[in-house]
Amino acid sequence: LQLQGVATRNMGDTRRAGELAQNAADEAIAENMDNLATSALIDVGNSFVVGGDSPAAEPFFHRALELARRAKVRRSEARAQLSLATICEQDRRPEEAKQHVEAVLEFYRQAGYRRELVQARIILGGAFGQLAQYDQGVRILNEALPDAAQLQDRPLEALLRERLGSILQVRGNWPEALNEYERTVNLYGSSIQAGYVQVKSADLQSRLGRKQEAERSLTEAWQLQKKSQNSKLLSAIKAELAQVAYADGRLDQALSLTREGLSIVGAGEEQEQDLNLIHALILIRRGDVTGGAALSAKVIAKLEQAKLMGSAAAGRLLLAEAWVAVGNRVAALDLSGQSLKFFEPREIWESILRAHLVAARSAEGSPEADAHAGSARAALAQMKALWPAASLDGYRRRVNRQLFEVIGF
Repeated sequence: LQLQGVATRNMGDTRRAGELAQNAADEAIAENMDNLATSALIDVGNSFVVGGDSPAAEPFFHRALELARRAKVRRSEARAQLSLATICEQDRRPEEAKQHVEAVLEFYRQAGYRRELVQARIILGGAFGQLAQYDQGVRILNEALPDAAQLQDRPLEALLRERLGSILQVRGNWPEALNEYERTVNLYGSSIQAGYVQVKSADLQSRLGRKQEAERSLTEAWQLQKKSQNSKLLSAIKAELAQVAYADGRLDQALSLTREGLSIVGAGEEQEQDLNLIHALILIRRGDVTGGAALSAKVIAKLEQAKLMGSAAAGRLLLAEAWVAVGNRVAALDLSGQSLKFFEPREIWESILRAHLVAARSAEGSPEADAHAGSARAALAQMKALWPAASLDGYRRRVNRQLFEVIGF
């Protein structure tokens, strides 16, 4: 039954595969065959993961881990923990993911399981990225890259490069991140995973002034979504379109897109948070400061509760930009200062630049404004040293003119 379930899953029938694996697990448990039951339970969980239902998979992985420990089968225990780590990292629960991975790394290293070791490093690198330990995440992923390439497993290498691109993006290395995303899309081919990366590519292409490329990436993501009818991908596309419309000042269109995205059944939590934050910014810009402030505070609190401090800091900076746009300089100055406490120690220059520009605008007419303007120029100099000239020129075309005129950019 277990082998039949795996074969059925490989053929794409995840529902039937789950049923077969569940039957195999039930029979093994009834016969006190803990090792076989563990393997069958993991297969049940994987059938849910492949079908896009990670919450349903998690209890099966926990039960598998319990049985593996009882049977004292280290390989099965490691497999269950790696499965749990995968779900935790995907659900943006980095502390849990990190704990599960660190429990299996040495086993896979000593036993010579190269593929599993690469998988574990990918999850660990992603978890460090979510915990805002960016340098450590990049180091771990770069160390795993040669092994991933040698295994000639295109999906595995794609997953690694996607994680690397995501960390480089939040780290402020946008041109490098975009290069990793483009490699990732080529490795994924026409799979649904490529659609998510196309959305990420479109985000950076838009921010770097590459409008036609961004439109092409979103078109390709949209085609993959229509083929798969994947609700999470659809909500991610809506969030990206809303963000572009908001950045362009098309607030009515952006508001409509956020509402469409939030109405999608089965949208992922990450997509919902992105959409809610954009919605909050729009409310503030349209005059509903009470509603916008309440919604943004709720989003940022959730991010902090999940220990996603980088996402929380990015949210505060976007909120500061919205407040300065409507003339609330006190709130803008406070939030930009809070965001700088996160960005400056990590030398995330693009975010440092924008935060100091908001602060300079908010403190206009005071010596403090001059100090912030000087810090903004210093951050821009760092970006010029790190980014290719063409990327910086594209970025210049997309910036907020009212903010950037402070330093004549």
